[in-house]
Amino acid sequence: MSNKLSSKANAVNSEILISCGNVCLRPDDIICIELNEDYTLELHDLADINSAIAQLASGRKHFVITVGGKYTAFSQDVLKNSNNPSNFTYTIADAFVIKSTHQRLLANFYIRIIKPPVPTRYFENLDMAVAWLQTRVKH
Repeated sequence: MSNKLSSKANAVNSEILISCGNVCLRPDDIICIELNEDYTLELHDLADINSAIAQLASGRKHFVITVGGKYTAFSQDVLKNSNNPSNFTYTIADAFVIKSTHQRLLANFYIRIIKPPVPTRYFENLDMAVAWLQTRVKH
């Protein structure tokens, strides 16, 4: 894992397009999931995301940032299955970039009630998410 994380990295090493958006491996070794603007994530999308992460991870664990669109939402099935350990095989820590009050409520529910098995936080912008992940490098 690189000790230098940067939100300014705009190139990608690899990118996989999936129905709900795209998953890419950034030059700073962060896996970034960019979700479609107006999309409700379903269980099959979670499987597609995990498959893309497995491909990009090459057997190593990575930091993961998920960037939602303004109206991105999650189905009840996704929430029920979101803390399954198999979803975190290649994840050191998760950061979410949220863009709406609805997403903030879901993120609070996810972190406080569902309790994911890896360190997880949400942020209002990518720079803040990367800065938090940078602190995780030291742990």
